[in-house]
Amino acid sequence: MTNTATVITIHSTDSTQVGTHRLSVTAFDGQLSTTSDTFRVDITNRPPAFSTPLEDKTIPVCGSIASYVVSFSDVNTCQSVTASVSSFPSFVTATITSSSVTFTY
Repeated sequence: MTNTATVITIHSTDSTQVGTHRLSVTAFDGQLSTTSDTFRVDITNRPPAFSTPLEDKTIPVCGSIASYVVSFSDVNTCQSVTASVSSFPSFVTATITSSSVTFTY
């Protein structure tokens, strides 16, 4: 009896491949005998996550917080993360980078 191993490499490259995929493998012995089996691969797209939970801040009148950094990352390393900021007062400045947003008061 000869045992032959075949390596199947599955590499997802973008979110268009998300879903359940069935793959079939057939072994043939060269003498008209075959055996087949099927397995499932689930490709998921997890959302970006904040590095630390966002916390509400309280600032008294005439008080201040120098800055508040919100950082995030995406476990799907083949995807880039784009941040956007909305609904903040005119006296606050938001600086957006590839992995964080800094609010300056």
